[in-house]
Amino acid sequence: MRAATVAVRLGVAIRVAQRVLAMAAAIWHNFRTGQPVTRSLTAYGHEELLV
Repeated sequence: MRAATVAVRLGVAIRVAQRVLAMAAAIWHNFRTGQPVTRSLTAYGHEELLV
């Protein structure tokens, strides 16, 4: 692979990892501070798949 392609893929992976880490930190913080659950992580309209 060319160096530019590797750099782009690495950049995308880093951005995805940052967002996943930020979401995990927010969920942990809300849990630790006793915040009420106001949103679901399940997409709307897929309730029938959970049965």
